[in-house]
Amino acid sequence: MKKIDSKDASNWIKYCNYIWMGIPLIIAIWMAKMYLPDSDSFFLAATGRYIVETGKVPTINPFVIHSNLGIIVQQWVTDILNFIVYDNFGENGMYVWAALFLVISSGLLHKYLGSYTSNIRLRNWVTVACLAVLFSFANTRPTSISLPLLLIELIILEKYNKNKESNIVWVIPLLSLVLINCHSALWFFIFVMMMPYVVPGLNEFRKITKVKEHLAKYKKLWLVMIPTFLAGFINPNGIKGILYIYYSYSNVSEDTIISELQSPNFNDFLGIYLIVAVIFITIYVYKYNKNISWKNLYLALGTFLLASQHSRNIWFIILGVTPLVVLVLDECVKDTVKVKYKDDEYKLLSVVFTLALVVLFLIVDPAISYDEMDVYSAPTSAVEYLDNIDSNKKNDIVLFTGFNNGAYLEWNGYKVYMDARPELFEDKIGGQGDIYSEYIDVCKGNIDYAEFLDKYKFTHLILDSEVAFSTYLKCTGDYNIVVDIEDEYKLFERKDF
Repeated sequence: MKKIDSKDASNWIKYCNYIWMGIPLIIAIWMAKMYLPDSDSFFLAATGRYIVETGKVPTINPFVIHSNLGIIVQQWVTDILNFIVYDNFGENGMYVWAALFLVISSGLLHKYLGSYTSNIRLRNWVTVACLAVLFSFANTRPTSISLPLLLIELIILEKYNKNKESNIVWVIPLLSLVLINCHSALWFFIFVMMMPYVVPGLNEFRKITKVKEHLAKYKKLWLVMIPTFLAGFINPNGIKGILYIYYSYSNVSEDTIISELQSPNFNDFLGIYLIVAVIFITIYVYKYNKNISWKNLYLALGTFLLASQHSRNIWFIILGVTPLVVLVLDECVKDTVKVKYKDDEYKLLSVVFTLALVVLFLIVDPAISYDEMDVYSAPTSAVEYLDNIDSNKKNDIVLFTGFNNGAYLEWNGYKVYMDARPELFEDKIGGQGDIYSEYIDVCKGNIDYAEFLDKYKFTHLILDSEVAFSTYLKCTGDYNIVVDIEDEYKLFERKDF
């Protein structure tokens, strides 16, 4: 294979290989400016503000009209970070957070793929292909933190897999500690990523001696699982934090109107990723059937199964299937020119370049402030009207909100009927019945609106202009429309309020 040692050629290629990181950064900031802050940002920041001001993580939901509704704040550290960033640096701070963590995740994915191929160009192109999914992490949600944590774990596991004497696996308990406090819902997956490495291949199960040999080979990793598991208990929610995945995966997704909880459609963009995943898994099994890496196949099939359950899980195939992609494609591009160079020469340049792009983009493309918008997800006029209500009547407000705008009202200090955390409004966590199912019935018109209104005694309701509930309120004669933003939302006020 030809090697180029020319300094000029080497410099040119190495800059081209890594300067591409600036491209996803630019797009990430652009996407963040379009969607941040979103409804998730507001309930994260509102919860963070509550924790900072009270000095405690709540166990009873302080943001809702429902009495004694239980709550598990499974991302309390992320909540505090969202509040600090938004409170001190505003929306620009959120853009930087979103872009920075996207670039970190892209860089870690690039590093992870290096465990399967030394072809930098191939790693570049596969990473770029994955950006279409990674761009969904241009936000300040907990997954923007948990994704790089799981990638770091996989990098560590690959290093250990090549050198069983390495002690680097003892870093994993620290990752467990960070993950359980930043995103408890995904804490369980730190073990999911470890299992393909320690479970014997199907061919080894034929003989018990082979199984014993395999388990003995990964003895250190089994030992690491003990402090990794114990680290999970170091969180303010205790066992509830560890079991959050059990609480969150319930009937929320069975009859939902929330797109990210629905299964991917093979006719849409996300479905294309699943089809590609099936193709490469099939090619890999056919090509390597005699020398198959069961670790790789277990990881690919497991992450594919997770990705096919809900649209929001599609990113899991990046962790499990991309290694098969580079293994299959590496043979096709094995004659690609390779260049010798030192990483340290340009890594600093890449960092400086990307940071410069952040500053430049923030200066030349100022965003429209979220407070300048007046849409259903951010009903600023409705908040302004509520803020101007006589202080003596403020405590009597009983407010109906929906999935998309509840968090914005929470951030502005109002208690709401519903926000964008559906699992918290189910009986498993809240302990007050399945409020989320009730909300779905309201949205679909499968409920007696008169009984619903009588149950909660709403004084104000913020409704999408097109929903049946809005039409019903117009016909009752019991409510006045006090704010009407055409084609967006209406704020109804009870006449006797």
